[in-house]
This record gives sequence, C-alpha cells and structure tokens, in this order.
Amino acid sequence: MAIFIYFSFMQSHDLSFEFKARYYTLGELNSSTKSIWIALHGYGQLAAYFIKKFDALSNSNIYLIAPEALARFYVDPLQSTGRASDRVGASWMTKENRLVDIENYISYLNALYQHLDLPPTIPLTVFGFSQGAATISRWIADGKIKLNRMILWSGMFPPDMDFVSAKEIL
Repeated sequence: MAIFIYFSFMQSHDLSFEFKARYYTLGELNSSTKSIWIALHGYGQLAAYFIKKFDALSNSNIYLIAPEALARFYVDPLQSTGRASDRVGASWMTKENRLVDIENYISYLNALYQHLDLPPTIPLTVFGFSQGAATISRWIADGKIKLNRMILWSGMFPPDMDFVSAKEIL
C-alpha cells in the first residue's frame, strides 16, 4: 500500500488599494463651536446609531464626528433558522489578520483627521467606547493627531500599545 503525502505551498499576500469608508457628524462646526469630539464605537455597533447617543453634546455647541469601523457583518442570528438577521454591526479588528486591520484603521483615521482639517483653536476630545477604546489608543500612539483630551469608556489601553512612543502624547 502506497501512502502519498501532498504538500501545498500556500502563501498569504497583501495588496494596497483605495478604499471608501464612512463617518457621521452631529452638530455644526462654526464660530460658536466650543469643542470637537471624535467618538469611536464598540464592537458590533454602527456609527450612525452610536453618534445619536451624543445628541445632548451637540446641543451644547460640541461638534461630533463618528468614524465607522471598516469591517461590517450581520449580527444576532435568528434562533429558529440559524440564519443571520438584517441587523448589521461593525468591528475595528478581529484576531484574523489583526496587524493589517490595525494598520488599516490607523491609516483610515489619519486620513479622516487630515481630511477634516479641524481648527487647532477648538479643543479636541477623542472618545473610545469598548473596542473603540483600544482603537483610539493605538491611533493616538501613532502620533499624527493633536488632541486635548482622551476618554476611554468601558475599555482600556491595549496590551500591545507602544507606551514609549505614546509617552509625550499621553
């Protein structure tokens, strides 16, 4: 009896390309604006619903920006059929190809920050909820954003964060 051993040489590759991503704003950026907030949602949330939680701030002349995570998926499978429902959520990253996800969302957030061209005279707060807390921490550590305050809610600094490079920023 012959035994055949088959070896496959599969390789993973990365490709860079242009990508569109959405973000939402709430309030107005004008001469009455007292503060600007960039708020990052948690796992399974969408920015359109997350930003509504900050409505009271927009009534206080605070301009809000809510970027949406790049990976979307169906959530809450229906119990009877096991099929996914129509509800969609988003994630900043998972363990699969994690480092590339982190690189992508930092590039996205830096591009958004540059695109917004926020006035440096208005204080900037960055807010991260749950998975958004680790996301915003890594983004801050990248050093391309100038902020006045950072709030982590129901989340923490990620264990892989480079605190040496983030020391001056934090």
